[in-house]
Amino acid sequence: MPTDSRALWYADREAYKQFIDTSLGRLFVAYEHALIAYWQNDSNEHISDRRLRELNDKSRTTRDSFVAKLKELANENR
Repeated sequence: MPTDSRALWYADREAYKQFIDTSLGRLFVAYEHALIAYWQNDSNEHISDRRLRELNDKSRTTRDSFVAKLKELANENR
């Protein structure tokens, strides 16, 4: 049984690698990283408001690009 779960993990990891090599996958990774960076710093009381706004803007920009691509793909599949 462990061999099966290990094989499934490797197959899933390979599928994820193939996904992030696509334009949609790259947009997703950029959005995910921007969002994580924002939330990691949101509770940091030593970070400047300016820097937090920059991180928030980056998160918003990458989210908008990601969602735009999702909408584009959804319209192609109608």
